[in-house]
Amino acid sequence: MLDTGAGLTLITKAFSERLGQIHKQDGSFTGFRATGEKLTADLYDVNSLKIGTLIDKNPV
Repeated sequence: MLDTGAGLTLITKAFSERLGQIHKQDGSFTGFRATGEKLTADLYDVNSLKIGTLIDKNPV
């Protein structure tokens, strides 16, 4: 996982494929890095996400 400080959590495409059952939302999110570089990402959701003992139902 990558914490950009952009107000959302980004994961790699390879990790998202391991999650399975991802659903692309309409639209995207645009933020800016500390250097001013624009960062635009598509938004997806999944039914649940489990990392260790943490289980999050319907995370976005």
